[in-house]
Amino acid sequence: MVDREVTAAELTDEVEATLVATAYEANDALAGGVGLAAAARDAGRFPSLYRLHAAIGDALEMSLSPEIDAWLEEARQSADRLEALREGLVPLAAHGAPLEAALARFLLFEAVRARLLVAAWATDTAFEAMGGAAEDVDVIAAAEVARLVAAWPALEASEGGGGGGGVRTFRLLLAGAMVELTRHAEELRESLARAQGDVVASFAERAAIEGQLRELEPVDALLIRNEMARYLGEDRVTVEELMERHPVLLGGYQRDALDQRVSRFRKRLRQGGLAAIRTRGAPSLAEVLAGE
Repeated sequence: MVDREVTAAELTDEVEATLVATAYEANDALAGGVGLAAAARDAGRFPSLYRLHAAIGDALEMSLSPEIDAWLEEARQSADRLEALREGLVPLAAHGAPLEAALARFLLFEAVRARLLVAAWATDTAFEAMGGAAEDVDVIAAAEVARLVAAWPALEASEGGGGGGGVRTFRLLLAGAMVELTRHAEELRESLARAQGDVVASFAERAAIEGQLRELEPVDALLIRNEMARYLGEDRVTVEELMERHPVLLGGYQRDALDQRVSRFRKRLRQGGLAAIRTRGAPSLAEVLAGE
């Protein structure tokens, strides 16, 4: 078979199909009383939500490249349009038809979650050292989206029925989420102060490993994290499962190539630990965004 470039029409169709599937699954989750944070981590029941959720997390960990740099520059130049798009999502989530509202709510959730992940990354593993985890960020993002959507009618009425008027809804949403993340971090810090020494040491060890992993190329870090799952309090999975969970980072690899890579890592880890693995050649997207 001869490889060919994907046409613009095919790409548009693929994006549209993904959004439709995402809308249906988000609507099913919300109608069934399943929170977006839980639904986005349930690959069996909500595969489209899971793939988009995982893809965004993967993208934040990718090392800066000419392609990503060009995308960032385009995003900066389109900042006004992007903000207008985000601002339109809250009223759509509150008043739209069921599928449109569900999709808007999920997109808001992912946008807020991404910003919170960047903020947590910017703590240089202090968040992890207190016992914080990515799941905490998901819960906060979903709760804040639900809160603002519920409050939207009151905001709309306060502006004389003008659709929110001068209220910057996404900025309001993000500010509330940042406050909740800070509050959660403070609760973790207070709990840690009362914890026994072995718990404190365990969190500190996990954070130290996390810091070392962030210095590695993201694909290498992902494979090594799976090898060290026991030390991180996580479940080790098969390479096939890992490929399903990380479609962006591992989507371009063959199973055999990853098996060989894991085998080499095991040998290097035995011989020299994480110090024997090559480090990143460029900062991650999350680091770049944290500095802006």
